[in-house]
Amino acid sequence: MLPIQINVQDTLQYVIKPITEQDNLFNAPVGQRRVAAYLGVSTGDPLSAFQMPNFVIQKRPTTAEIDAESVAPFGNPTASKQTWGLNRKFVYPRFHGDLVTENIGLQNHESIGIDGTARGILNNIASQIAPSLNKDLHLQAFWSATAFDPATTYDGTHDFPAKTIASMQEDNGFMPLLKTALAAGAFTNYKSSNGTGGIDVDGATLSSANAAALANQMIANMPRKLRSLNSSMPSSFKPYAMISNDWYYALEAYLATTFAGSGVGYQILAYATDGTIRTSLGLMYKGFEFYNGEALLDEYWEHTNPATKFNHMGYITARENLSLGLNLRSPQSVQNGEVGMTIYEHEDPKYAGATDLAVFLEMDTLISDTSLFSTVGFELLV
Repeated sequence: MLPIQINVQDTLQYVIKPITEQDNLFNAPVGQRRVAAYLGVSTGDPLSAFQMPNFVIQKRPTTAEIDAESVAPFGNPTASKQTWGLNRKFVYPRFHGDLVTENIGLQNHESIGIDGTARGILNNIASQIAPSLNKDLHLQAFWSATAFDPATTYDGTHDFPAKTIASMQEDNGFMPLLKTALAAGAFTNYKSSNGTGGIDVDGATLSSANAAALANQMIANMPRKLRSLNSSMPSSFKPYAMISNDWYYALEAYLATTFAGSGVGYQILAYATDGTIRTSLGLMYKGFEFYNGEALLDEYWEHTNPATKFNHMGYITARENLSLGLNLRSPQSVQNGEVGMTIYEHEDPKYAGATDLAVFLEMDTLISDTSLFSTVGFELLV
């Protein structure tokens, strides 16, 4: 089988978009969205990131001011990065050759459309790699840092492949950026260790009372601009909170007991039912929606240092304030950079039946406004 090369547009359409759109961390109704994914962005392509001033009504500028182009625009750029600085990644899974066929791919990269058979094969590939790719996107977007070295920091207890570590060291994720902003005093942080003046929640247990205390403190520490953002609109437009798994369920237990039968201050946003288990997607407390951030926060500790996986942390911020940019671009030597995905068989007999898939993925992260945060527990970040 000759290498099957699928162009950028079709790879985005049939593989990358379906993978991100089925994950509500990247693409979901407004009331559930936590991270905005921007597909097909280009290097240097700016994301609109402006801080709205507190007052927008002002006296009409004079004709002279307009002619002199001295009228100040509404909003000032406050982004952690004003342009995308896309970092190249390499997606490289191996699977059985029966998943593909020679009938897909455009060798000359002239878009002539994807037929039904090929579309079904691409959808199958997307479904197979979706769980792993989504987990990796979360990991890279939130935790990657130039100083990331789990082999040294966690005494070799991690399970990251060497090339994954090298990939994460080339980028800066949201959490290191937040920690930098915390150190600079850009926004408030509530410590979650009693040794530093906070509540001791860095152990293996968290009481429901302490879970509520942390939530109350995070809300109390919200900057006024964040607290009042879209205050006259439904909760799905207001700031949202993302907290670690144990904290979420301890808070849910506290609210269920405290507000039992009253219907005040506590509401489950939605339930998913699989026939036996009812799982809440989120809860609303004091007018703000709280979501379980297990895939973002707890997953990190599972793969780095399991002994400290109960480092409870969370944040509250404006919706879509955290943005993930994705682009596909093969090296110029491969069809002038127009290849989105390549599929090829191994010629080595010992790999008979094995098929490799290669995607050249570029990604970057951006915080639109560093002042629109209130956090808990980030002082525990290494």
